[in-house]
This record gives sequence, structure tokens and C-alpha cells, in this order.
Amino acid sequence: MITYIVAFFLEISLARLADGGRLLGAFNILSIKRCIDTIGWRHYTADYTKIMLSITILAYLQYGIDMFGFFNWVFDLIIDLMIFSIELVGIGMIYQEYKIKKVKRFIEID
Repeated sequence: MITYIVAFFLEISLARLADGGRLLGAFNILSIKRCIDTIGWRHYTADYTKIMLSITILAYLQYGIDMFGFFNWVFDLIIDLMIFSIELVGIGMIYQEYKIKKVKRFIEID
């Protein structure tokens, strides 16, 4: 549960950092809160929970299925790549929603 809560805020900060932000600015708690406010707390929580559940299921699948030798290594590699892809694409799409809503809100204000 502690990992879920810490990663809840860490994921959006890493997305902000990847978008070209500065290191200290990306981990600013107030800007992370504003970012999640823009996305919507329910929407962000639902999407983030789906990502975490997918990763958890794949991780249990990876350690639950044992194959022999080389096939086990290939299977683990494929599952690891799927986990990485889900994490990367999922958080990227959530952050993309933030960017779109931020631009819309900026246009509406002007």
C-alpha cells in the first residue's frame, strides 16, 4: 500500500521530468497536485490503478509459470517488456491528457 501511494505521485512527476522539466520542478508537490487536479483525481486514480493491477497480474504470471531453461528466460523477457510497455504507455497517455486539458484551459481563459 505504501508503494502504491508513493508511486502514485512519483509517476506523474517522472512524466513531468521526461517532458523536459527540471529535476527540482518535476518533484514539486504543489505542481504535482495541480497536475492531478487538471486531470481529475478520480480519473487519474482509476487509470493509475488499472496500470498497477495490470503490472501486478503480469508479475504474478511471470513468477507463477515455470518453463524449462531457455523458454523460461524468453518468457520472462517478454513479460518484462510487457510490464515496461504498460507502465510507459499508460503514464504517457495520462500525462498527455494533462497536456491537452492544460492547453484547453489556457485557451478558454484567454
